[in-house]
Amino acid sequence: MHRLQEDAQEVADRALEPLGLNVKHFGVMTFLRHETEPDPERGSLSQQAIGERLRIDRTTMVALIDDLERAGYVKRERNPDDGRAYVISLTAAGKRAQARAEKAV
Repeated sequence: MHRLQEDAQEVADRALEPLGLNVKHFGVMTFLRHETEPDPERGSLSQQAIGERLRIDRTTMVALIDDLERAGYVKRERNPDDGRAYVISLTAAGKRAQARAEKAV
């Protein structure tokens, strides 16, 4: 099963490469899209909550969000309820990129 998972990830990474994404980027973007779309009032989630829900360690999560922010796919803003934390939301470009990535995968 582990080998099958590795093979599937390699195939998905190859499909996402032309979009400048990898499976982890795609996972974060898809999570954001599906967690925030049904409830536009929420619109964003804390960076920490995303990492916890996806079981991504803090350092890796920061790097993923940095990559996605540089690409213009997510917006990182200070949490108005907790100035030490950030909230993350998909941008319009991020929603389009996630949809293209979903088709590619």
